[in-house]
Amino acid sequence: MRWPCRMVFEGSIGTPGVGSHTATVREIYRRLGFITQRWQMRIRMDESRTLRILDPWTMMYGEYEQEFIEELHREIGPEHPLLGREVFAIAVRRDPNAVVFQTVDDEIYAIVHLTWSGRREPAVGKPLTELLENRQAVGQRITADHADRLEQYKRLQDT
Repeated sequence: MRWPCRMVFEGSIGTPGVGSHTATVREIYRRLGFITQRWQMRIRMDESRTLRILDPWTMMYGEYEQEFIEELHREIGPEHPLLGREVFAIAVRRDPNAVVFQTVDDEIYAIVHLTWSGRREPAVGKPLTELLENRQAVGQRITADHADRLEQYKRLQDT
């Protein structure tokens, strides 16, 4: 199997307070060749293909990836840049339904806000899609979203 990129995960993996889910996910990664060290997981690949996944984003779990890809193909119209393309779902944002998709040929990276309607979206521009230039742009977006999340958390702590 070809992995789309090298990912570094920091923070808790799985649902907070649900230890069995966390243990199951960690065991799956161990079997797939991940190195686990104190809540950091690294896939052994070329450093130039590194993508850090930070909260509020999380890695796309393999058992759900096909469901996200199928929903993408149900929702997109004939003018969408991902129509007819083979894609990977590489990350999902916890709060809205934003998913980072990458084409197999590495030509397109897109953040798509799925509506989960189960049908083609009739409105122009739906589902909302943000095309990103390259893997580094995806990383910058994830880092910016993480900084926003930290700022929100700090504001909540101050109140």
